[in-house]
Amino acid sequence: MASTSLAKEQKKTDRLMAALKRVRDESAGAVKTGIATGLGMGAAYGLSYYEQRFPDRAQLLGVDVSLAVGGVALVAGAMGWAGESSEYAQALGAGALSAYAAKKGAQKGAEDRSKG
Repeated sequence: MASTSLAKEQKKTDRLMAALKRVRDESAGAVKTGIATGLGMGAAYGLSYYEQRFPDRAQLLGVDVSLAVGGVALVAGAMGWAGESSEYAQALGAGALSAYAAKKGAQKGAEDRSKG
């Protein structure tokens, strides 16, 4: 009788441990997503600020800094050059490219608005 009760408790414990592992695994994915989102947003904000604050230094070899940083970071992440941090490099690159696209979109909108 005691061994049957012990077996039931062991099954409950095993189910609980499996559920806990699932929660941990799901949480790890959410944390990675949060970090990647923060990196993308930080890159977009930081590069937008930099390009507006220092317009005389907003180009690198004739290319907008946001485009250059975004392209390099995205390629580094996609090629695996950033190792375990490749997904974060891709997020940084996507954020930088988003800053570039937003700037160009705002410029085009202002240009079209001024035309009437």
